[in-house]
Amino acid sequence: MQENQTLAEIIKKAISKGFIIDKNTIEFIEDSLGISQPEDIKQILTDKEHPERYMLIRLIFYPDKHFILTIEPHLNKPITEQEQEKIKAYVVSNLDRVKMTLPNNTVFSIPLSKDIIDTLFDKLYLDRSLPKDLISVMKENLGYDEFCLIKFRLRKESCWLNKNKYEFFKQLFINLKDFGRILPIFNTALNTLYEFKDSDDLYMCFVYKKTHLILSLKKAADIEKMLKENVIEKVIMQKQAVLTIDKDKIFEDLRTIDLIGEKVFKKPVGILDNTYTF
Repeated sequence: MQENQTLAEIIKKAISKGFIIDKNTIEFIEDSLGISQPEDIKQILTDKEHPERYMLIRLIFYPDKHFILTIEPHLNKPITEQEQEKIKAYVVSNLDRVKMTLPNNTVFSIPLSKDIIDTLFDKLYLDRSLPKDLISVMKENLGYDEFCLIKFRLRKESCWLNKNKYEFFKQLFINLKDFGRILPIFNTALNTLYEFKDSDDLYMCFVYKKTHLILSLKKAADIEKMLKENVIEKVIMQKQAVLTIDKDKIFEDLRTIDLIGEKVFKKPVGILDNTYTF
């Protein structure tokens, strides 16, 4: 009980710091609702009958980096729904308002309501935890920020992760701890495993991903060639869209996959033969 009381106080402290509405969120709100001024956002958030209120709450109130770094080290076990309700009640009864900061540094606040707390808690995944041996490896091989951010992401995705995948991440953290860019490597690895999450062969997940990346580059190159040759009709007839792709990102992902092959699987990540399509 004392542990939950401490967590409740920590969450209250994190919420009291407020929430930053970033530029992308403001642009989405403006495009969707035609508003961007603090008074308009505040009016919708405080009008419980407004049809767009729930959408705004979900866009604004989520655990950002500061929030995750504040609470994640204190999450050592799953928190039951009943325990979460007690923590929510404590926060609402001890914190009257919540503030928001716009990209231009304008600050405003609204009353902290139960539905705001409910929405935020839905995104904290407090009922999920990770294996203790994985946590130990992470603590030994990751910096503080990396540990918190990766632990949060793994807890969030734990509904489809399994022992085999957890073992993969242990080896990833041990073998790549000195590369200085573990977060983007981790994100590429996690996204790849999620994309092919029905496969139990983790090595083949990266083979599939590498093949997809190379085929995407080839398809983009083929379309660029047709456009340069002014055969627009051929592009349309083949129902090909002009691909706008980040080639630098694809090459970075390919380098990351090769690195994972070398350091984790201890063998090169190959590609499927040229009959493979997706």
